[in-house]
Amino acid sequence: MPILRFSEFNEDWREVRLGDLCENFKSGIGITAEKIFSSGDFPVYGGNGLRGYTDRYTHDGYYLLIGRQGALCGNINRANGKTYISEHAIAVSGNKYSNTEWLAQKLEYMRLNRLSESSAQPGLSVNKLVRIKLVIPSQLEQQKIAAFLSAVDQKIQLLQRKKELLERYKKGVMQKLFSQEIRFKKEDGNDYPEWEEKRLAEFLIPTLRRIHKPLLPYLAIGVRSHFRGTFQKPNFDPSKINMDKLFIVREGDLIVNITFAWEGAVALVKTEDDGGLVSHRFPTYTFNERKVLSKYFSYVFCQKRFKQILDLISPGGAGRNRVLNKKELLKVKQNFPSIPEQRKISELLTYLDNKIEFTDKEINRSNLFKRGLLQQMFV
Repeated sequence: MPILRFSEFNEDWREVRLGDLCENFKSGIGITAEKIFSSGDFPVYGGNGLRGYTDRYTHDGYYLLIGRQGALCGNINRANGKTYISEHAIAVSGNKYSNTEWLAQKLEYMRLNRLSESSAQPGLSVNKLVRIKLVIPSQLEQQKIAAFLSAVDQKIQLLQRKKELLERYKKGVMQKLFSQEIRFKKEDGNDYPEWEEKRLAEFLIPTLRRIHKPLLPYLAIGVRSHFRGTFQKPNFDPSKINMDKLFIVREGDLIVNITFAWEGAVALVKTEDDGGLVSHRFPTYTFNERKVLSKYFSYVFCQKRFKQILDLISPGGAGRNRVLNKKELLKVKQNFPSIPEQRKISELLTYLDNKIEFTDKEINRSNLFKRGLLQQMFV
C-alpha cells in the first residue's frame, strides 16, 4: 500500500498488466513534414509533444502519449480533443478499470526511457510496454489521485509561464534600453547626458595574478558558452594539467575563455568563485568603475551585437576552436551612458533577474514537492 492515501479509501491495490488497463494502446499514424504547419485546425503531436498543426485529425478524446524513439523515448505528454497523433508517439487511453490521467502520472513517475531497447537509437515497443505490471487502486481512487496531481501540475505550469513572460519582458526591456528607445530621467526630471563612445581599453584593465601550480587539489574555474556564467571544478587534481603557472580570479573580474569567446564564453566571477584558479587561456580583467560599472557591462556583453564582435575578432581554426585576439578585444568600441544612468539600468535589470531567479526556485521546489508526492502515492 502507498504511504500517503486519501482517508476515504481502504481497499487493497491489485497487480495488473498495463495492456489490460487500456482501451487504446497503439502508435499513431505517419505524417510528412510538408503537411505540418505553424497554425491550423488540429494540433499534431509526436513523441516529444506538439509539432505543429494540420487540416485533419486521427484521434478525438483525452490520450496520454508515450514517445517511441530517440533520446526522449518514454517521454509522457497529453493530447485532448481532436488531434493528429503521429507514428512517433503511442496513444494510450484508459478503460473501465483505469483513469487515463492516473496512468499518465504513473508512467511518468516510472521513467519509461530506462526500458529502451537500443543505445544507438533508443526505442520502446508496444509489445514490451503492454506487459509492464502495475499495482493499481480502484478507478475512483485513481480519479482522486489524478485530480490532485493535476492541480499540482497546473501550479507548476503557471510558474513556468510566469518565468517565460518575465524572461520575454526582460529581453524586450533590454532591447529598448540599449537602443536608447527608452531612457531614464534624473531625479529632478532632466535628461541624463548623451551616451559616449568608449573603447574597452578605457575601463577594462588586464589583471593577471600569477602563482605556481599548487601541489594539492584546488578550485578550478571554467566559463560556460552562451553567456551562462562560470562553473566550478572543486578539488581539481593538479597532475591533470601540464603547466607550471596558474592565475587567481577574484569576485567581479571579467573572465574570458579565449578559445570559445566567439561562442559567448564570457562572464563575471561570482562570490563563490573568489580565489579559484584558471589557466592562461582564461585572461581576467578588472574594471575602472568610475567609467563603466562591472554590473552594467555584464548586461552589455551578452547582447547579440557584442557576440557578433567576439565572433569577428576570433579568427580561423578548424571546428569550434577559434582563439580570441585579446588586443582587438580592447579596441572594441561601445556607446555607454553616464555612471548614474548605468546604475539605474543595472538596478532595473537586476530586479528582473531576481524575479526570474525567485520564480525558477519556486518551480524547482514545486517539482521536488510533486516528486515526493509521487513516491508516497504510488506503489
